[in-house]
Amino acid sequence: MKFITALITFVSLFSTISQLVSAHSSMLYPPVRGHPKNPNAAVKDFSCIIAPLNGGAGCNPKPFPCGGYPVDSKIVTTFQAGQVIDVQFFNPNFPDIKTANPNNDQARHNGGLCEFALSYDGGVTYTVIATYHKTCPDIFFNNWKVKIPENAPSCDNPGKCIFSWSWINAVGDREFYQNCADIKLVGNSTDPLPIIDITRANLPPLFTNIITPEGDPLNTGNAKGSGPLAEDVKANLELTIGPNSNSNSNNSSKSNNSSKSNNSSKSNNSSKSNNSSKSNNSSKSNN
Repeated sequence: MKFITALITFVSLFSTISQLVSAHSSMLYPPVRGHPKNPNAAVKDFSCIIAPLNGGAGCNPKPFPCGGYPVDSKIVTTFQAGQVIDVQFFNPNFPDIKTANPNNDQARHNGGLCEFALSYDGGVTYTVIATYHKTCPDIFFNNWKVKIPENAPSCDNPGKCIFSWSWINAVGDREFYQNCADIKLVGNSTDPLPIIDITRANLPPLFTNIITPEGDPLNTGNAKGSGPLAEDVKANLELTIGPNSNSNSNNSSKSNNSSKSNNSSKSNNSSKSNNSSKSNNSSKSNN
C-alpha cells in the first residue's frame, strides 16, 4: 500500500513538473545561454530556461542580465554586419512543430512586446535593432526577421558580444523575459553603435516601471497567433542606426507601446546595471 501511495505521489509530481516545463517560450535561434537545445551551453536548464526573470511556479527569480546563465563553452554563432537573420522560438511542449496542433497552449500570453538588441559589454548596455509589437513571440512562425546594422562594428570578445531577446507579455502577471545568445560579429565600422536601451519594466525591485503591452488582436490566449506584423518586418529591415538614424520611428517612446500602463515614463530604476543579485519578486507565472 505504501508503495502504491508513493508511486501515485511520484506520478503526480512528475505530471506537475511536466506542466511547468511546458509553459512559456524561449529563443531557440540564435542558440541561447543555458538552453537544453544549445549543444555549447555551459549549463542546461531543462526546467526554467523558459521562465521569466521574475521566477514563478517551480522556478526561482533569475538575475538580470541574461538570467545569470554562464557564457557558452564554445561560441560558434557568427553574424555579419547587414545580415538578416530569422529568429525562432521554442516551447518544450511542441517537440515537432510540423505536426503540432496550433490550437494547443504555448503560453505566449497573447503576445506582447519583443525587442532584439546587441550588447558589446555583456548586457550592461544595449542597442535595440528590431522590435515586434502585439504578436510576438510565437513558435509557429520562424520568420521573426532581425537585421544586424550595416554599421555594426566587429566583436570577438567571449561573454561580451550578446544578441538579446526580451519580452514583456500582454496578458497575465506582469513579467519580464530575457534570453541571451553569445555571438561573434564581423563588421567594417570602427565607431560604436549608439545606446538604444531595451524596455526595462515589470521586474521589481530592479525595474519598477509596470507596463502592459497590447497583444495579438486575433488571439485571445496562448494558441497560434497571427505572426509577425508586416509593418514591423518592414520597419526592422529598413532600420538604420547612427548618423541619419531612423531608429526613433521604431523605438520611440517605448512605454507608448502599451495599451495599459501604470507609468508611461521609463523608470529611473532602469539604469544600466550588470546586477547579478536575485530579485525578491516571487510572482507566479500565469500559465
